[in-house]
Amino acid sequence: MCLQMSCEAAGTHGILQLSMDGPAVNWKVYDMLTESIEQETGSKLLNIGSCGLHVMHNAFKAGSAKTKWGVEQTLSSLFWLFKDSPARREDYSKVTGSNVFPKQYCQHRWLENVPVTERAIEIWPHVQKYVASVRAKQLPDPKSKSFSVVAESCDDPLFVTKANIFLSIAKEFQPLLLKYQTDRPVLPFFGQDLFKHMGNKPEWKNLWDLVRKVLLLSHGQASVERGFSVNREIEVENMKERTLVAQRIISDHVSYVGGLTNVSITKELLSASSARQRYRSFLEDEKKQKEDLLRGEKRKALLEEVDELKKTRKRIELNISGLLSSADDQAAKAEQLGQVPLIAQSNAMRKAAKEKEGELNDIQKKLELKLNEIKN
Repeated sequence: MCLQMSCEAAGTHGILQLSMDGPAVNWKVYDMLTESIEQETGSKLLNIGSCGLHVMHNAFKAGSAKTKWGVEQTLSSLFWLFKDSPARREDYSKVTGSNVFPKQYCQHRWLENVPVTERAIEIWPHVQKYVASVRAKQLPDPKSKSFSVVAESCDDPLFVTKANIFLSIAKEFQPLLLKYQTDRPVLPFFGQDLFKHMGNKPEWKNLWDLVRKVLLLSHGQASVERGFSVNREIEVENMKERTLVAQRIISDHVSYVGGLTNVSITKELLSASSARQRYRSFLEDEKKQKEDLLRGEKRKALLEEVDELKKTRKRIELNISGLLSSADDQAAKAEQLGQVPLIAQSNAMRKAAKEKEGELNDIQKKLELKLNEIKN
């Protein structure tokens, strides 16, 4: 919906490129948007592929998985083994004399590969000592999958070597990933190699001008995805959307100016001293909005009841009219044919009509009450 609104605001002739990362759903959206624009304008979007950072990181992951060394699984299990377990952490510190614990490893956070692996290698002797103590029944057995994975790696005499190989390759990737995970349009740096093949050739001059413009476009979704991490850091329980948005605005501004010391103290910022008063005013407005909403819902419910009562009144009026008409017909037949039972049937119908009139009066009173409630 947001993408559709943005496209409508820009106009199909104003859309040049759709930046994204690699999930299939994004490619599906891209295909649908391209098809729609092509049908409307006869032109296609520029396609420079999905986020290059994902491609590079996934290549690293694929290579690591191909070795079947289990380094990633061990790094992840090592963190979760001591996560949210004060007793286990205490046992670890007691046996090893160390208060240094593993860092969290996340497979889709490529910039965390290096520090997490370095920490794991640093504390690996302590981890082996902890596992040995558990096996010797000097410490309680965690009986978890994380412990099983870590214990299996402790039995591998080459695990530290494997982890160092993993680390050395990750260090080769990290500088490039760190450089290109930015809000700035860094894609033009790729043009240096292309210029050697295109820019110096007169016959490709026009094509090079186009390529140079294309390289000014965003390389992916790094800024958006990094925003998810920021949200996770500032988010706490029961935080409402307004609070989260406000904190993100503050966080983004501090980052934009280069730190807290670079924030300009303006009159608008000093007006924050009246924040408590504004907050109370906001609560009062919110309370008023809720009351208005409740009144609106109550009025809507009353109108629905009024409509239902009117339908019931109409139905009873039709029943009364039908009963009286049938009673008159029966009385006329009784007079013509001289049959007494028809008189009895006619009287019964008139009696039923009389009862219906009582119901009709009750409905009318209820209807008047509801109408008065709506007026008041």
